[in-house]
Amino acid sequence: MKRLFCFLFATIMLFSLSSCSSRRIKIDYGESELYTIEERETVANMIIEYFEAEDNELIDLKFAGDSICSKRLEDYIKKDNKEYEGCIVFLAHYSTPEAIKYFNQPETTTYRYYVKEPGGEWYLRDFGW
Repeated sequence: MKRLFCFLFATIMLFSLSSCSSRRIKIDYGESELYTIEERETVANMIIEYFEAEDNELIDLKFAGDSICSKRLEDYIKKDNKEYEGCIVFLAHYSTPEAIKYFNQPETTTYRYYVKEPGGEWYLRDFGW
């Protein structure tokens, strides 16, 4: 019984410590007449995974809105000579050692443009400051 109690206590402690270290990312999914919340969540999760893999600290994400998405989608269709089903744009505010080194600032913001071909998956098409 004592071993079971100790095991449960240790498990709870490990879970508590690991949950304290996780980062809180503020995400503003905004309003959209073109894209569902599920689509915006999918793209936001892809951005989070990218920044975690690059070991950058993502601070917040903000959906840029339908008008930016529509304009950028038209540009990509013309430039790539392809049909795209959609374009979702988020502003990613993050901190990285490169931002300090190259821009002399601890934080920076970038636009992340994700597109989707008909029947396909969302993927990063472009990014910029």
